[in-house]
Amino acid sequence: MKQKSSFALMRSLAVQPSARWIFCGLLLSLTGCGLGKQPSNHRVWTLEHAVMPCAHFHDDAVTVRNVRNFRHLSEDHMLPGYHDVTIGINDVATVDLFLCYFDSPASPFAHSMLSFGTFQQDQHLLLSIEGRREEGEEFNLRTAVGRELELIYVFAEERDVVDQRAVVRGETVRRFPLQVCPRQARALLLALLRDANQLHAEPRFYRLFRDNCTSNLVRPTGNLTGGPIRRSKLSVFPGYADRTLRSSGLIDNRLPLKVQRERAEINHLAKRYRNAPDYSLKIRGF
Repeated sequence: MKQKSSFALMRSLAVQPSARWIFCGLLLSLTGCGLGKQPSNHRVWTLEHAVMPCAHFHDDAVTVRNVRNFRHLSEDHMLPGYHDVTIGINDVATVDLFLCYFDSPASPFAHSMLSFGTFQQDQHLLLSIEGRREEGEEFNLRTAVGRELELIYVFAEERDVVDQRAVVRGETVRRFPLQVCPRQARALLLALLRDANQLHAEPRFYRLFRDNCTSNLVRPTGNLTGGPIRRSKLSVFPGYADRTLRSSGLIDNRLPLKVQRERAEINHLAKRYRNAPDYSLKIRGF
């Protein structure tokens, strides 16, 4: 996939001191390519980004409309589906961080996602913040920094996104439960839902280092992520998010990092239980 090769190139340029000026010049030139272009919600979008979600708040519950529930048969063949999900706000109890490595499992670059669970344990709502692609457009270094991709908040069933990345694409996917209380989980979900609603009126560009999957996930958390320095590390090097959040106390740090990463990997569970009715419980080892 071109996504892999582009970020492998970016990684190699970024970590070699002799190539840092080349890397900076490349980013500057690519960033300037889209100057003058305005973000829009009205383009011919690729199938998986065709529909934007929105949230309707009522009493002590929220209904998330257009929750994606695709079945991915291959990278280019998918069966689309959407439905509405209603969650009691006081039922929200947990947050899991998913890290998806499309290059090396030790890469500093990864795609991050959050999944919100309820006290019922079998209800989870996953959020993947992505660069919204038009038909025929690819996610790569040029489009990610060149103001060519809009921003989309994809609320989805876990089976949809985890299966796509772990099984169909073969990315290394790890799940880390965050050590937050239910009050913090609810506040984070509500903030992100309001962000998703705002994109309907004010579309934004996806920007690799400023307005990306991880920066938008951590932006509403205030001091939860350990202050601006750690939030900056999360945004630029999301592949190291587990290490950063361990030092902040948001991920259990009793195990050595290497052991924890091995135990957090869920690819084998995602493959074994991709058609199981209780998918979210199975990928958690229940």
